[in-house]
Formats: sequence, C-alpha cells, structure tokens
Amino acid sequence: MPVPASGAAWSAVQEEAAALVVDLAGPVVVAIEGQDLEALAAGWTLARVGERSGWVRPDADPPAD
Repeated sequence: MPVPASGAAWSAVQEEAAALVVDLAGPVVVAIEGQDLEALAAGWTLARVGERSGWVRPDADPPAD
C-alpha cells in the first residue's frame, strides 16, 4: 500500500526498526537506516547538489514579510 515516505519512516522509528526498506515497484530496493531514517521521519528532505547529497531541515517558521 503506498504511503508517504516520511510517514513510513516515522512509523519505523516509533517501532524501533533498524531500517525501512523501500521498493518503488522496480528492480532497485533501497534500505534507509540510522540517522537517515531519523531525518526522513522528522520531515527533512534529501537534496543532491552535484556529486554530493545532504539533508535539508524543514522550515519551522517561514520568514515574515
């Protein structure tokens, strides 16, 4: 059953799972573990810039006009 990735990660963290396995109906299976699983559960977004990637924190308070 399709679910949002952050919701699935949150459930995995709450259940103290070691990893979340993602299979997007394709030949590639991805396992998200450790700090990456916790970041995804917290709503962070994985961003890629060139050859590197990192987590972008959600903006809790948008800037005032």
